[in-house]
Amino acid sequence: MLISEIEDEAGTIHVVAREGSHARVVRGARSVYALALEAARGGTTIASLIEQRGYGDTVDLEAAYRKGRVRSP
Repeated sequence: MLISEIEDEAGTIHVVAREGSHARVVRGARSVYALALEAARGGTTIASLIEQRGYGDTVDLEAAYRKGRVRSP
């Protein structure tokens, strides 16, 4: 699983998880750092936490990268 942060056109940050060729927004995730802290405090993995939260919209990571919208987590 590849985990990224992107910024949308309105400036909102989204966490995106990709497995294979599908990348989707992680519901309710403010940042990769926040996910990591929550997972550590809960004694679970980031991947398990992402599965619990579920997924939202599909994202084109390549397009986001070309537009300079991929952020460093």
